[in-house]
Order: sequence, then C-alpha cells, then structure tokens
Amino acid sequence: MLKPGEWTTYGDLAEAMGSHAMAVGQHLARCEDCENAYRVLGSDRRPRANFTWSDPGETRTCREVLKDEGVTFSSTGAADPAQRLAADQLRARLGGRNATAP
Repeated sequence: MLKPGEWTTYGDLAEAMGSHAMAVGQHLARCEDCENAYRVLGSDRRPRANFTWSDPGETRTCREVLKDEGVTFSSTGAADPAQRLAADQLRARLGGRNATAP
C-alpha cells in the first residue's frame, strides 16, 4: 500500500482502517508479514525509537532505509510532510478493502 518514498502515521493508518493508533502499532510490532512497517511513523513525523526489524540481520535504522527510498528529513529528524499519505489517501488506495499491512 505504501510505496518507496512515502510514509504515513499510525493514526492515519488506524483512521483508514477504522481502528486505533495503539492497536495498529501493536499489530505492526508483532506482524512478520507487514514488510513495510518502517514506513509508519509517529505523529511527530519521526520513526519510533523502539522499532525493531523482524529480520535480525537488518542493521539499518528506519530513517536510513526511508532516506534510501527517497524520504527526506528535516534537520530536526522529521519526515517531509509532502511525502505523507494521509488517511483519506490511504482509504482511496484501499478502494474499500480492509487493510492489514502498510
């Protein structure tokens, strides 16, 4: 659903799915099938400090991977809001389907 160079927030994803940000975060933290969970950021536009990869061999940070994909960050570490997919854009991509992974 989220393409390289794009990101969203837990809140936006939750709103698009009809859920809550906390539930989305808990799901993404446990879901081994959610390959793009690193593209989901906090409302402050920053990756969560406690994010862990399901692949123990991955040593890059979320920010490093996002930067490699084209996401730009401010000097304070916030992702560019122009690259954010808001809840309405996520819903449009879903086309009425229920989302389970970013």
